[in-house]
Amino acid sequence: MVVLSPWLTLIAFALVPLQILFLKKARPYLSQRTEALRDRAGELAAYIVERLGGVRLVQTLARQDEEQANLRRYQDRYRDDLLKLQTTSYVVGAGPGLLMTVSTAAVFVIGGAMVIDGGVMLGTLIAFSAYMGRAVGPVQTVFGLYAAAARAEVSLRRVMSLMDSAPAVRTPAHPKPWPTPAVGKLVLDHVTFTHPNREQPILDNLSMTIDAGCKIALVGASGAGKSTVVDLLQRHYDPDHGRVLLDGVDVRDLDLQTLRRRVVVVGQDTIVFRGSVADNLRLAAPEATDDMVQHAIRMAALDDVVARLPHGMDTDIGERGTALSGGERQRLALARAVLQDPLVLILDEATAGVDHETDMRLMTAIDRAFADRTRIIISHHERSFVGVDKILRINAGRLVP
Repeated sequence: MVVLSPWLTLIAFALVPLQILFLKKARPYLSQRTEALRDRAGELAAYIVERLGGVRLVQTLARQDEEQANLRRYQDRYRDDLLKLQTTSYVVGAGPGLLMTVSTAAVFVIGGAMVIDGGVMLGTLIAFSAYMGRAVGPVQTVFGLYAAAARAEVSLRRVMSLMDSAPAVRTPAHPKPWPTPAVGKLVLDHVTFTHPNREQPILDNLSMTIDAGCKIALVGASGAGKSTVVDLLQRHYDPDHGRVLLDGVDVRDLDLQTLRRRVVVVGQDTIVFRGSVADNLRLAAPEATDDMVQHAIRMAALDDVVARLPHGMDTDIGERGTALSGGERQRLALARAVLQDPLVLILDEATAGVDHETDMRLMTAIDRAFADRTRIIISHHERSFVGVDKILRINAGRLVP
């Protein structure tokens, strides 16, 4: 093109710097619109997943109309941001194309005038136009990639922020060996802990000792800090001050995975996955044999339930265990704990969904199976405290008589 006509080449690419400047100025707006759309998509997806999980509660409260209105509002916000992004993308894409069209038109107008004046031959203008047509396509593609990179950068930045985020609690680089002998003695030594979303400490200079093999009841009003003690024992959090000791070793110095396999918590909210009863039990011990699974089922007083299922412990219990009642799912969680063979067993309202007779059967079975293990019972029902060696009461984050 330069050889055929330097002047026409200059005219053809005179507006390229302006195109680059336009894209550079427009890119922040494109990134902003893309990020807003990603946020709206996340809000909409989270709302749908949350409400689908609680659809029975919504129906019970007769809030279908309100929830539908909320869903439409999330959808409208998503649609509005989607339209804004599409509009911005079209403008960003059309701007350089418009300037390129202006350059092409200028080449034909000025080149035509030069042919009329005899400065350029008609064949030269035709050849120049052919070369320019071949050059315009790749240039437009490069400009399009520059705009697309702005959208991709937003997604990449969100993914990288997740990949680069480090967990607050991690296994130490060089964990200490597991205590020998491991007997399950627990000590909270002047522990203070404040939740990240709260200003006042949940545990305030709390000290307590739980002897190995002891069965204790941990009681207190809601919000007193009982579940926080459990989280610290399993090291979902680390205390702000003080230490949590297992057999004399700070739990922060132990391998995290091993700690959570030896300190087992059975809570009120039982998580059950799609699959069979055996599949859900083997989550705790993949190497467990059928005999071990059957033993765990009997220990958790789940054998009568399994006997009624069409295929026994190989019966698919549906998504989130919908084939089982709430109490049956809690017993399934207890059977998981039996398979884990814990050093410390914590029952955090684990029998709240079962009747009194089943509760007594479960506690008797647990006492028999874990007679030499440390057991911590957290419950608002005194019936669960039968046979405890000690009752520890927490009030406002402190141990009280």
